[in-house]
Amino acid sequence: MPFRVDVRDLAVGGTGAGAGAGVGELCAELVAKLAKQTGWAKFGIKAAIKGAIGILLYGASYMVGGIPSYFIKMMGFGSFGGIVIDLISTLFPGGIPGISERVAAAIAGAGGIATEAVKVMKEERVEDNAEAMLRALGYQI
Repeated sequence: MPFRVDVRDLAVGGTGAGAGAGVGELCAELVAKLAKQTGWAKFGIKAAIKGAIGILLYGASYMVGGIPSYFIKMMGFGSFGGIVIDLISTLFPGGIPGISERVAAAIAGAGGIATEAVKVMKEERVEDNAEAMLRALGYQI
């Protein structure tokens, strides 16, 4: 018997996970900004908010049936998944884009502005890549 994949399940699951990640990130970032937190405190707030949203959505998925139940359950998983991205962003300045910039600079041996921007990101804990590049060029933000 061949393995059969229902495209509708993939579409509903992927859309639900994306929606959950978006809702979780929106709510968590809003609370973290209002609390004016950075670093590990920001991570803790965002993880707690995303975890609570994930638990609520996962629990709510049992109140309905069929496709809506699956969609809501995947929203919960998407919210939980966003916690991993926040952990990476806290551990590595600039998050995943910052990691890719450092790797690209190392591979290409790029001196100059890219390497200087990486130094700015490490020393000043700048989270935004564009801001780090501007600071490396000497602009005050």
